[in-house]
Amino acid sequence: MIKYDKKHSNQQGFTLIELLAAVTLLAIVIVSFLSFFSQSVTLSSKVDDELTASNVAEQFLVEVKNTSIPPNGSFSLAAREVNGKMYYPEANIVDESDLTEEEKLLGLKRVHVKVYTDLNDSNADAEVFGYMIQEEAP
Repeated sequence: MIKYDKKHSNQQGFTLIELLAAVTLLAIVIVSFLSFFSQSVTLSSKVDDELTASNVAEQFLVEVKNTSIPPNGSFSLAAREVNGKMYYPEANIVDESDLTEEEKLLGLKRVHVKVYTDLNDSNADAEVFGYMIQEEAP
């Protein structure tokens, strides 16, 4: 007769089912974290593009202020490449009839600069507003 040894019947360790369950749970957790990181990288890239467009718009505003420009109306400036991406500016000098009394008294012109990365898109990637001093007529 075969004797049943109690010492060997209570073996310690993991069964194959337990190992498969643990590996499956670990894979699910890792995949969820990887998708989080990829979304984070995408969002970071989008924010970087918006910040660059805003900085380019500020540069164009300074350029508008430092050049002799038409008294009123819209005009375009030369496109600029930054970080391998093209930025297309559009500047608008607000008509004198649309200025507030305070702006008129101070001799200011309102400037609105929009920057686009896609010429077919009607939404600007960045917008800035500023003032420039009106030149007195001779």
